[in-house]
Amino acid sequence: GNQLRHNHLVEVAMVRIDQNGIGRQLHLIIQPPAPVSDFLLALVDLDRNTLCNAPAFADVAPEIEAFSANSVLVGMNVRFSYALLRQAFRQAGSRFVRKQICLKRMVEEHFVQFNTRTTGGICRQLGIEFSPNLTAPQRAMCMAQLFEKLFLSRLLHKPADKSLIHQTAAEAKLPLNLPFA
Repeated sequence: GNQLRHNHLVEVAMVRIDQNGIGRQLHLIIQPPAPVSDFLLALVDLDRNTLCNAPAFADVAPEIEAFSANSVLVGMNVRFSYALLRQAFRQAGSRFVRKQICLKRMVEEHFVQFNTRTTGGICRQLGIEFSPNLTAPQRAMCMAQLFEKLFLSRLLHKPADKSLIHQTAAEAKLPLNLPFA
């Protein structure tokens, strides 16, 4: 079912990739609008005091908007993260639209030779350091490295399949260095 209304952003970690490779990074802790469970605190490795002293999403929304402008969101299960971002922007009174590339879907459909479908297994086979205990900024960097290793070299030589970009974000601009057909 749709449990999105029960989820809140408490942390945002993003990495920008451009024609020169991995570049700037953004990491923000966000005060949730409602109390969060102990399970979530353990999952994101944060404490209640840190969250209570963090800025509200509305205060950091312009920074996230500026950092991610003219970009494509990439990640494992990116649709869930994107839905949380859109919900938070909507609650803050603004709109957030980005195209997305789901690495999990792309890996499952196009890289069956890895004989694993776990993020950790794929990363290890490609020589990318991965652990379930990575912090959000470390996971974002891991996804950036995975994207670079799997797709950037291919994108430079062959157009990517547009069907792998989520349809609801069709109006956002792609970065100039990604040659989508």
